Amino acid sequence: MNGEQCINCHISAQGGSLRNYRGWRYHSSTGLVKPETVKLGGLYAHDGDANTAFDGKLTYGGDFRVQMARSHKSPDADRRIFPMQASLYSDFKITDWIHAEVSYNFGPQKFDGQQAWTSSIIYQPEFSYTQLRVGFFQPSIGLRYDDHIMLVRRTPGADGNVIIAPNYAEYGAEFTYNGFDKFTFTAGVFDAGSLGENFVIDNSGHQVSLMSDKGDMSLLGRIVFWPENYIENVSVFSGGSYFVNDDFSISNLFAGIGIIEKITLTADYSRTAKTDMRATNNLMLEAGYSVSEPLRLILRTERGRTFTNIGGSDLKTYTNQGLIGAQILIFPYVELRPEYRIVDTERFRSSRYSMQLHIFR
Repeated sequence: MNGEQCINCHISAQGGSLRNYRGWRYHSSTGLVKPETVKLGGLYAHDGDANTAFDGKLTYGGDFRVQMARSHKSPDADRRIFPMQASLYSDFKITDWIHAEVSYNFGPQKFDGQQAWTSSIIYQPEFSYTQLRVGFFQPSIGLRYDDHIMLVRRTPGADGNVIIAPNYAEYGAEFTYNGFDKFTFTAGVFDAGSLGENFVIDNSGHQVSLMSDKGDMSLLGRIVFWPENYIENVSVFSGGSYFVNDDFSISNLFAGIGIIEKITLTADYSRTAKTDMRATNNLMLEAGYSVSEPLRLILRTERGRTFTNIGGSDLKTYTNQGLIGAQILIFPYVELRPEYRIVDTERFRSSRYSMQLHIFR
């Protein structure tokens, strides 16, 4: 959107979750409707000048989401309203270079590998975005999204499941280095307890853990290229990541280009492989257009294929889906996300609309 790296607006280098002061400030006065015009000015008058307390030592925030949707799997599915997320975040500055973050999601835990909490110590030298993070948190695999239905983190097919769940987290350590001009490098080592909650179908047709041994350590490498000022008001990035644990791996390639604060084009390819059992291939293309600062339109297409080896033969399943949606900041910190999604699999084809209410700070 604005040509900035994730860490410029978030506490962690991978983005997502808690926003720093700059990330908070970006949305603190943005909305289609001014609160005072609908007699909400008094409520926002208590907002304060920052998302910090105790002389800037404590940074706090939250994300709360409620969804109205109808399942694609059955033509008789009822439309439901249900909670998705109720997360609180905090980050405490211990010294100028060291801070500790904690988050907790009070919302439902629906997916294998999904965790309710994160906690980590972050070492970040002053005037440098280089970062060392140790604790229980989400590894920087590919690009991070807040739409868990996207195929790049799922197993395609009518009965596909989530591979990287919302709020997925592992115990581990991750080092992000921004010291090189135009490049960001990330390396990490993690355990496999959360990812091991996922399952795969083995050659005999039985469910087994995605991890051969949950005691084995996972290794992560990631690189992102951020050329700046090649063309005025145009931002470009590209990169990839590789996550591996014994005979399971996740490979990601991604790229994006955009006119700052106006148009974005993003491509993301993801492949997962469980040796001799399963492989998935997913491709996502997305275009975004900012009509105004509070209103962004989104057009997305995705294609995914799963190949499962059962009895020496590959069982192929697939999902193709398209989405037309919008992100609408009605008031500061209050967002509506209407979406119309078309889903095509080996067993069903359907189209549904949904609406998400997102309140954040």
